[in-house]
Amino acid sequence: YTPQGMTFADGKIIFANSWKNTRSRVYCYQPPKMEPLAEFDMPAEAVHTSGLAWDGKHLWAVDYICNCCYKIDLVESARTGQVKVLGKFSTGLKGTSACAFLEYKGEQVLAISDFMRTRKTYVVRHNQAIANGSMAGAVVFSYANEGFSQGLVWDGQYLYESENKRGINVINQMDVDELVRTGSARCATVLQY
Repeated sequence: YTPQGMTFADGKIIFANSWKNTRSRVYCYQPPKMEPLAEFDMPAEAVHTSGLAWDGKHLWAVDYICNCCYKIDLVESARTGQVKVLGKFSTGLKGTSACAFLEYKGEQVLAISDFMRTRKTYVVRHNQAIANGSMAGAVVFSYANEGFSQGLVWDGQYLYESENKRGINVINQMDVDELVRTGSARCATVLQY
């Protein structure tokens, strides 16, 4: 089964896989020995859960096939073995790929990337999107990514995005203010690994 999204939540590694686009399962592991703690399946329509993010209280998951974003009660889902969805919204994309939380102008927002279709990453007011049922109208800003976005993470200063490139995979370290100013990952990249 294909490994997909991963995040760190309350000292635990949270990881998702896809069972050949028939279902997705989320696993909780305790480092450093990687002891398995819990697992639960995503909702039936979420068969390719490609990105996970932790907001400090809830798990957020995006799915490549159904193109939805889910707000999940991780504690309850892990306790019961059944996903507890607290809300969801449609991304309106055709290849929802990765997600990560970052702070922008004092506000926690969720970055969601699109794999190949729009070739953009969207920074969204996630709670507004939940209320709307859609990402439309909740986008703070977007930028052109390199087209094949696979992963996103923020370190408190820079946003990092992993990308497939012809014959090589890269991670772009990007300045968020430059992403807003230029609308381009290429222009905002400080360093490429």
